[in-house]
Amino acid sequence: MLPSESQAKTKKKGFYLSVDLEDFTYDTYRNLKLEPKINFQALDKCYEVINNFLEDNIGSRKITFFTTGTVALTYPDLLKKISMDGHEISCHYHFHDLMSNQSINEIESNIILAREAIKSACGYYPAGFRAPAFSISRDRDDIYVLLSKYFKYDSSYVIHEREMIDGLHANKPPFNINNFKEFPIVTNSFVRKFNIKSGGTFFRVLSVNKIKETLNKSIQRKADPLIYLHPYDFLHEFEFKVPLKIFLSNSSFLSGIYKYLKQFQWLGLGNRQTLKKLKHILSEYDHIGPMKDIS
Repeated sequence: MLPSESQAKTKKKGFYLSVDLEDFTYDTYRNLKLEPKINFQALDKCYEVINNFLEDNIGSRKITFFTTGTVALTYPDLLKKISMDGHEISCHYHFHDLMSNQSINEIESNIILAREAIKSACGYYPAGFRAPAFSISRDRDDIYVLLSKYFKYDSSYVIHEREMIDGLHANKPPFNINNFKEFPIVTNSFVRKFNIKSGGTFFRVLSVNKIKETLNKSIQRKADPLIYLHPYDFLHEFEFKVPLKIFLSNSSFLSGIYKYLKQFQWLGLGNRQTLKKLKHILSEYDHIGPMKDIS
């Protein structure tokens, strides 16, 4: 039986939900040039919260976790569990480092390390990639060509609202590489100054209507709407927090205080609203499934 006209009109729009699975505590210690500390408890808790929410709200559909190689190396049991639960494991580089100023040889080495760590933990190589902080600059076509050697798809390219996909982007990497799919992040311009993304801090601090507006900008631009979140976005008791004494041991007093307080941008700003907002989004949009299931 064909759906009625009213049913067709009320069909939900689709979007992809993904999690950038990184260890905030580990990365903070490493950025302070200290021996990294693995936060097993926070990683376990975030996955429990995420998985419980998914089971209650999207049923049997699974999502994509972009994991760093360091998480795969330091906590392979978690990766194995996520994979066995049916979710997709893709790659979020080895270290959570910005890629734009790295040499192509350094980038390839990190990709190989991450892929092997994921393969060891999950039993398969990841199909997709997302750069930490979307940190591939526009003039680094060589990085996208390299990614196409190892991956089926990428989700690192940011397109601002005023740019045209078909004009500026269609005839250059990553959009013109054969057998390679790009899931770009399409931003929503706000007061002609801010480029709002549909994930991370933007998701936590902005209204649901502004997030929906950003998703709709992707649809208008004929791109796949994406919501990307992080483990700490789902928690609100500062589970990934690094103690003040750690910052003070590696910085001047004022610098240490600043760095200590800065972490609360990610660990406490709007975090309590994440699940409520996501549930509201899912009342109007349908999560499509793992990104590797590219049609």
